[in-house]
Amino acid sequence: MPRNKIYDTCELPCEVARIVKAICADYDRRARALRAGIVDEKVRTTYTRLNAAVDEALLRIDEPMIRRALVQDMVLRRGYDRSEAQPFICENSYYARRRHVLYLVAEYTSLIL
Repeated sequence: MPRNKIYDTCELPCEVARIVKAICADYDRRARALRAGIVDEKVRTTYTRLNAAVDEALLRIDEPMIRRALVQDMVLRRGYDRSEAQPFICENSYYARRRHVLYLVAEYTSLIL
């Protein structure tokens, strides 16, 4: 049985990386809730702030063809092997961009200094 590959080796603490992955994975649900029109102002502000952090992080990725694929892979908990970004980028670059997005989201949400 093959060993699992570990690509999440970055300067983020494990707990922060889990929180940021959860923020990215919940992106679509928050976007649907915002489109539906949330009544509570605090919830709407928080959802907007979290989705804006993910959007800003994705805008810092130079390859526009893989931005949406990166967030969808995080939402669906997929890796490079089942990603729609395969035709556009190699495996190592894919995981480097993904780690960079996680780092930027952590930075924008003030989870790291």
